[in-house]
Amino acid sequence: MKVSIKDISRRTGFSPATISNALNHKKGVSEETSAEVFRVAKEMGYISESKIMRVKLVIFKRNGLIIDDTPFMIQMELKRLRAD
Repeated sequence: MKVSIKDISRRTGFSPATISNALNHKKGVSEETSAEVFRVAKEMGYISESKIMRVKLVIFKRNGLIIDDTPFMIQMELKRLRAD
């Protein structure tokens, strides 16, 4: 069964809103609380180290425009430029 924010909330004693805010790096959550939430989330399998966190790509009719500068995106842009 998939782990939910409510499951992490029950385990840590923090509210679901606090769990969500911590996982989304929002203001108002102390470093200690955030560390505990992330520790429990990883322990319960909610967060995986292998997940890709952000990939942003906008495609136009003729070509693509990369709008993020992760190493993956830089490599994609270099391949595109070499192909042109």
